[in-house]
Amino acid sequence: MMLFIKHGDLPKAEQAFLFLELAGNQHITQDACLLLIQEFKIRHTAAKQQQYEMLLERLKA
Repeated sequence: MMLFIKHGDLPKAEQAFLFLELAGNQHITQDACLLLIQEFKIRHTAAKQQQYEMLLERLKA
Protein backbone atom coordinates (compact mmCIF):
# COMPACT_ATOMS: atom_id res chain seq x y z
CA MET A 1 0.00 0.00 0.00
CA MET A 2 2.84 2.37 0.83
CA LEU A 3 4.37 1.86 -2.61
CA PHE A 4 1.12 2.78 -4.31
CA ILE A 5 0.82 5.94 -2.22
CA LYS A 6 4.44 6.86 -2.81
CA HIS A 7 3.90 6.60 -6.58
CA GLY A 8 0.62 8.53 -6.45
CA ASP A 9 -1.66 5.62 -7.30
CA LEU A 10 -4.36 6.10 -4.67
CA PRO A 11 -6.95 3.85 -6.33
CA LYS A 12 -4.55 0.90 -6.01
CA ALA A 13 -3.71 1.96 -2.44
CA GLU A 14 -7.42 1.86 -1.61
CA GLN A 15 -7.67 -1.57 -3.19
CA ALA A 16 -4.75 -2.76 -1.07
CA PHE A 17 -6.50 -1.32 1.99
CA LEU A 18 -9.51 -3.52 1.28
CA PHE A 19 -7.29 -6.60 1.42
CA LEU A 20 -5.79 -5.42 4.71
CA GLU A 21 -9.27 -4.90 6.08
CA LEU A 22 -10.25 -8.42 5.07
CA ALA A 23 -7.18 -9.85 6.80
CA GLY A 24 -8.71 -8.80 10.09
CA ASN A 25 -5.72 -7.37 11.96
CA GLN A 26 -7.26 -4.33 13.62
CA HIS A 27 -4.02 -2.47 14.37
CA ILE A 28 -2.66 -2.77 10.84
CA THR A 29 -6.01 -1.74 9.39
CA GLN A 30 -6.16 1.32 11.65
CA ASP A 31 -2.62 2.34 10.69
CA ALA A 32 -3.44 1.94 7.00
CA CYS A 33 -6.60 3.95 7.46
CA LEU A 34 -4.64 6.76 9.14
CA LEU A 35 -2.18 6.72 6.27
CA LEU A 36 -4.96 7.12 3.70
CA ILE A 37 -6.56 9.91 5.75
CA GLN A 38 -3.26 11.76 5.81
CA GLU A 39 -2.71 11.30 2.07
CA PHE A 40 -6.22 12.47 1.16
CA LYS A 41 -5.76 15.48 3.46
CA ILE A 42 -2.54 16.39 1.64
CA ARG A 43 -4.29 16.06 -1.72
CA HIS A 44 -7.33 18.05 -0.53
CA THR A 45 -9.79 15.26 -1.23
CA ALA A 46 -12.28 16.00 1.55
CA ALA A 47 -14.88 13.39 0.62
CA LYS A 48 -12.39 10.51 0.67
CA GLN A 49 -10.75 11.86 3.81
CA GLN A 50 -14.10 11.97 5.58
CA GLN A 51 -14.95 8.46 4.37
CA TYR A 52 -11.80 7.02 5.93
CA GLU A 53 -12.21 9.09 9.10
CA MET A 54 -15.65 7.54 9.60
CA LEU A 55 -14.24 4.09 8.89
CA LEU A 56 -11.47 4.68 11.43
CA GLU A 57 -14.04 5.61 14.07
CA ARG A 58 -15.90 2.37 13.33
CA LEU A 59 -12.67 0.39 13.62
CA LYS A 60 -11.85 1.93 16.98
CA ALA A 61 -15.27 1.05 18.42
